[in-house]
Amino acid sequence: MKPGDIVSIFDGSYSLKVHRNKLVHSSGNELMSKGEFVILASDCALPASESICFDEKKVNDTVLKAVCDGTIVFIQERFLRLIRSSCKCPACGTVFSKED
Repeated sequence: MKPGDIVSIFDGSYSLKVHRNKLVHSSGNELMSKGEFVILASDCALPASESICFDEKKVNDTVLKAVCDGTIVFIQERFLRLIRSSCKCPACGTVFSKED
């Protein structure tokens, strides 16, 4: 999976969302009910807990944005299901869904 792809979440166990400039744990059910997300970044090393201490063994590696309300989420890619892949125009750099 790569930035621009549309995905859904099937397990939000270690996910964090940005809420009022803080990282907060959110229930998997809350995130799954938001439906589709766009991958903003992948191959990252982001926190997987609200603790100020960063555990390098347990990290979230993907940043998502909910299509329905713009919620930003840090999650592990292994908990995502691909809905639509995207492709990038080599001339202008615009990202399109492969269905477009």
